[in-house]
Amino acid sequence: IFRMGNLTGRHLDGKFQNNMGESAFYSAVKEVVISGTVSDKILSEELEFSPVDSSARAILLLLRNPGSAGRIYHLMNPKTLRVETLISEFATLGISIRTQDSGKRTGKDDIPQTLSGASVYLMRGELAYGAPIRITADYTAGTLEKLGFTWPKIDRGYLGRMIQYMRQNNFLNISLDE
Repeated sequence: IFRMGNLTGRHLDGKFQNNMGESAFYSAVKEVVISGTVSDKILSEELEFSPVDSSARAILLLLRNPGSAGRIYHLMNPKTLRVETLISEFATLGISIRTQDSGKRTGKDDIPQTLSGASVYLMRGELAYGAPIRITADYTAGTLEKLGFTWPKIDRGYLGRMIQYMRQNNFLNISLDE
């Protein structure tokens, strides 16, 4: 059994599913980029990106490993990215995101009606899947490491490829600050 983390575009080129709007994560990223705002309450939150090509390689390695039979694996990239780091990296890509004091929001009337549910959580300072329970995949990560697999670091290059793909497919219609 493979339990998947937050599947995101290929690490190689940022390509993702054609129906990006069906991904709560991609919809949230889109709305935060368009609004240019994120709540200050979530700056220290960790975001998990599991590039789909890396996830596929991990699955193939585990399937080919005789010791994997009958096991449950949680495939998620342990190299997370803090929201404040994401904002900094976006700034280097020409995307300005400002933080907003979450205490200044009075309720749903402060949030544009076009935003998806996931985006509302991000802007209000709550993560849609950010429960007090911290999910780890230490056993899976250790097994994959023994098989020679390492998850990629989520950096400016990857984020740039991800945003570029979103723009090329008219999912994110923005002009970048140069």
